[in-house]
Formats: sequence, structure tokens, C-alpha cells
Amino acid sequence: MVATPADHRQATCMSSGLFSNPSPSCVMPATARTTTQAPVTQVNIRCVRPPIPVNGQVIATNNQVSWGVGQRVFVRCNPGYQLTGDNSFVCLSNGRWSQVVIICALPTRQPDVTAPCYSPIAPENGFVSPVGDFTWNAGDQVTYSCRPGYILTRPAVQTCQANGNFSSSPPECVRSTATCEPPPVPFYGSHDKQDMTVFAQGTRVTYTCNTGYTMFGTATIVCQAGGQYSSPAPTCIGSGVQTRPAVQPTVGIVQPTAIVITCPEPVPPQNGYISAGQKQVYFPGNFVTFDCRGPYVIQGNPQVICQGTGQFTPTNLVCILPRVPVTLPPVVPTVPFRTLVRVTTNPPPVVNVVTCTNPPVPAFGVSSSATYQVGSAFTYQCQPGYIVAGDTFTICQSNGQFETKITSCVLDVRPPSASCTPSPPPNGRIRPDGKTGYIPLDVITYECNSGYVGVGLPTAVCLSDGQWRADRFVCRPSLDRALIPNTCLASDITPDNAILVPPTKLIYNAYDTITVQCLPGFELVGDATGTCTEDGPHFVNLPPRCVQSLLGAAISAITG
Repeated sequence: MVATPADHRQATCMSSGLFSNPSPSCVMPATARTTTQAPVTQVNIRCVRPPIPVNGQVIATNNQVSWGVGQRVFVRCNPGYQLTGDNSFVCLSNGRWSQVVIICALPTRQPDVTAPCYSPIAPENGFVSPVGDFTWNAGDQVTYSCRPGYILTRPAVQTCQANGNFSSSPPECVRSTATCEPPPVPFYGSHDKQDMTVFAQGTRVTYTCNTGYTMFGTATIVCQAGGQYSSPAPTCIGSGVQTRPAVQPTVGIVQPTAIVITCPEPVPPQNGYISAGQKQVYFPGNFVTFDCRGPYVIQGNPQVICQGTGQFTPTNLVCILPRVPVTLPPVVPTVPFRTLVRVTTNPPPVVNVVTCTNPPVPAFGVSSSATYQVGSAFTYQCQPGYIVAGDTFTICQSNGQFETKITSCVLDVRPPSASCTPSPPPNGRIRPDGKTGYIPLDVITYECNSGYVGVGLPTAVCLSDGQWRADRFVCRPSLDRALIPNTCLASDITPDNAILVPPTKLIYNAYDTITVQCLPGFELVGDATGTCTEDGPHFVNLPPRCVQSLLGAAISAITG
């Protein structure tokens, strides 16, 4: 007996777990020893049914079903699988196929580098289509919908992306009556819910400013039951909080100073002048009205607004001479003497006059009940203590609707131009006491006398118009929780430098939700919401507390 093939007598174990050569076979040599016995009858030995590897197939020609000794049959793997080991079998002299290792397996790295998306889950009170637990590849789309009476908070159709995530976060189904308008996006800033289309009660919107800009206002606002947010949207002003040495600096210590953007004096167009809105200093949101001299008329909207970039827009206003139509004298027909002429007058055509009503008003804005003709403008106005940021007016269009504009009313933080005079609440006092004159950005704190507890926001800010920006604060007789079991008293659970929302609620019953909001200049650390229990307030992670923010430190440094 000899081994065949001869070069397969040795094999090496490789890193793949396979030998470098298949095992050889032992067959009779070609020249047999001389014998005196009768010759053996030749037998036609053939091999049939070659072994088929899992996830593979045999390559047979002309439907061949048997193979002679020494013939080789090749195999290949199904699409998507890779071959490991030999790619063929050999028919041996014993009618059996050579024993080789052939494996068809999935490749260790798929040719498609994109990651699949996980199967989306239907939201509560909603549905998802199509339904099934299968692989979502890049480009596949899913559609969300809600039960009657509910609406989606994010786009209904979302697409699986190459990074394995859908194009938006999963939406929720909320009742259509408990929503707020989409919150405004400030200039030079953004918020974390810009992909949402519906804002349900309880939705928290957190704002951030671009690098180099400082936030004025509350960083997080919450949609409340009345369709209003807990606070106005903040604004991003100036080139941030910079540092400069104080008048008498201490070594290693600098005091922050807030930088406020202003616009230069606006230049009227040729043959024009400023007719309204002229000021000593112009801040973002201020607008100026131009008019033309003599026979000239202004082309375009006559108002320009100071933007957060420190420039007025638009800048393409011009004064032009109007085209005066030529009026020809009427032609009087000649009527023969004693000829009766009957003049027939047709009634004037009926003209449908298009008007606009109920112009859109931002939060903390002043509404209007007037009727506006096509082409007339409604100018946005804000409640005391707020200024217009964004577009200052909107035009009535021929379809009876006002233009869609981006505007909001933000807290007025302009430099001092007046003084404020405070008055203490009944059964309360003011801190700091003894001070007589307050200038804009000065902050006072209300305190209640012994035996009374405060309800409402206990701070007020002096504004540039000489008025105080403050919510209603009252001092009411204090209560004893021992007399009212299974309750939480607002006076006991309100953290320092914070208020509870709503501020008028004094007693929380068991299982009532407690919502904490920090005062301006302070940031929340811990949970913003908790639950009143029989043992007192309970917060899931950390009890809330309010710490001074960078903006609060800057205002404290400015106001002393």
C-alpha cells in the first residue's frame, strides 16, 4: 500500500483550526508482485452522491450522477456565505469520496458597513406600521399613528439611517387638548426639542446658547396645563460673559462683566428721515420708522429692526418719486336740440373686501382685536418688562391671513435709564432694607414677618422703565403640618432660591406632584419634580436645590 497523493503525507495545523492538506488515502501500487494465481477480474468502481456541505451545493455538469476513480467534483457556497477548507472531493478506489473539510459560513464582516435599526415600538395610545420583529436597513421607513383624540409629538414618518438610528426619537401620543405652542428658538441659540412638532403638558424644553453668548432668562421651561409655558423663552445676548479686573483688583481674582450688544445710529435713505423710534442707544429688538420728504414715497416696509448681530435690517429702503397718472378731461357727447336722452346707470359691482383679524401674538405679548386691510401691518408689542426679539411686525395678506413671522417677547435686560421704588407686601418686609434708590438690574427679596409664610416668587428685578418685574407675592398665616396629616406644606418643602409651581398652592395632598423652579440667576441640581407622600416629599434621584449660575454671578457682580 502507498499513500496518495504523496505530497499529502504531512499536514500543518493552521490558525483557522484546519490542516493545510487533506488526509491522504492508501492504495495498491501500480506494479503488483508476480503471482502464480489467476488474474483478478477488473471491476468498474464508481462514486455516487457526493456529500453536500451545509449552505452549499455541488457543481455537476449534464446532470452527472456518478464519477469514476480519481475524478474530482467541485462545490460552492450559497450567496452570502464564504468557503473555508477544500473546494472539491475526489472519488477513491474503494468507491468512497475523499474525506475533506468544507465549511460554508457567513463572513466575519458583512460587505454592507451600515448597521441595522432596532424594531420600533408602538407608543402608548398609538400604533406603528409595518408591524414585525425583523431587521430594518438604511432607507427603510416606519410610520406612527395615534388613537382618536391623541396626536403625535414628533414626525409620523421616520427613516432608518446608516448609523443604526432612526431619523428622530420615537414620538409619543398625547391628548390633543393638553398642548402648548412650539417654543421659539432664540437667535444664536437652540433648544433640545427642535425635532418635535407637538408639545404636551409637562414637556420640558432646555435651551443653550452658542459659544460666546450669554443666556438671559430661565434655561428650562415647562408646558403647563393652561397651554402656557412656566417661563418666557430665554434670549442669547452679547458676546458672552467676559472678565476684566475690578477697579481695585485682588491678586488672582477677576469680576465678570456682562457685555450687551447695541446697534449704531440707523442711516435713513436718500430724501428720507427718521420719523419714529429714535433713541440715544439701540438694543436688539428696537425698531426705527423711516419716512420720505416732499413728493417722495418709501419703497418697501418703512421699519428696520436692531438685530442681535449689532446691525439694523433691512438695509435696502429707498425713497422714490411716485408715478402720477395723467387724467384726461371727460368727453361730453353732442346732443341735438330737443332730443330726449335717457341715461341708464348700472349698479356698482359688488367688491368683496378681504381683511385680517386676530394677528398672532407671542407669549407675554399684547393682542389686538382690530381689523386690518390687505397690506396693512400689525406691530408686535410686549407686556411691561419685556421687549420684542425677532420680527417686529406682520403684514395682512390677500388670503386673509397674516404673514408667518418668527418673534418672541423676552425679558428686558437693557442698561439703566430709570430708578425703581419698592413697596413691601402686607405682613412682610424687603431685603436689603435701608436702601432708597434702585437702578435697573437691582434685585430685592421679599420676606414675611413671624407667623406668616410667603406664597409666590419672593424676588423682584428693577427694569429700565422704572417698573419691577415680579410675580404676585403675599404673606399668609403659617400652617402646622401636625394639624393637617398626610400633607406637604409649601413652606416646608420649598428649597432656598426656588419656588413651587404653581406658586399659589400652599398644601399638597398625598400623591400630588411637586414641581420646583429656581429663581433667575440660579440653576437646578437634582430632580425638578417629586411626589408628596404620607412621610413627606419624595424625589426619585436627588432632592432639588438651586445653586448660583454663571449668569447670576455676573449680575451679582454688576449690581454689587
